[in-house]
Amino acid sequence: MKKTLLLVMLFAGLGATSAFAKPYVSGSAGVAMLGDADVDGVQNAVAFKTGYAVNCAVGYNFGKVRLEGAVGYQKNGVDRFTGIPAEFVLTPGSDVNVNFSLLSYMANAYYDFNIKSPLKPYLMGGIGAVTTKWEANLNNLEESMDISISSDTTSFAWQLGLGVGARVTDNLRFDVGYRYFKPSNSEILRPFGGQIGDITLGSHNLMAGVRYEF
Repeated sequence: MKKTLLLVMLFAGLGATSAFAKPYVSGSAGVAMLGDADVDGVQNAVAFKTGYAVNCAVGYNFGKVRLEGAVGYQKNGVDRFTGIPAEFVLTPGSDVNVNFSLLSYMANAYYDFNIKSPLKPYLMGGIGAVTTKWEANLNNLEESMDISISSDTTSFAWQLGLGVGARVTDNLRFDVGYRYFKPSNSEILRPFGGQIGDITLGSHNLMAGVRYEF
């Protein structure tokens, strides 16, 4: 009897919580700064240019806690290699352009601090999966050669962040924040098979966006 009563109380509590949960959609964009990457233990083997990131999400606001599913994309060009892979060795008159992109699928949780202020700070964290892809375009005018090669791999990813939100209307929030996004080591493959090595990536992202609650 006691167990039955506890179960009834538990489900009643969950139902009450769900009744007060507000569904929302959000979108954000910002600057993505991939740190210098290590390849197979070689430190700072790849240096990246500053890129961009976009993110969209759907979730529920339970008051102090928010839960959401999000899809994100970021792209960064390669600035330099410490050791250039054989595929990218340049001959006179050639030019190469290399880009890394990350497509992520994340489950995120937020904690909003309830303070008496128009601004509401928050902490967040998330886990999920990311597909890391590199693309290289090699153009040699002297030899009339234009080659595009690419490779991708999917791995586990996590992120942590903080930020602050501001109420615009009863339903609309403006948000700015910082996120550190960390894929697990990704294999960088040669275009025609064989492994170049494991690359270690980590990205510092500054984001701004809006959230609309229904």
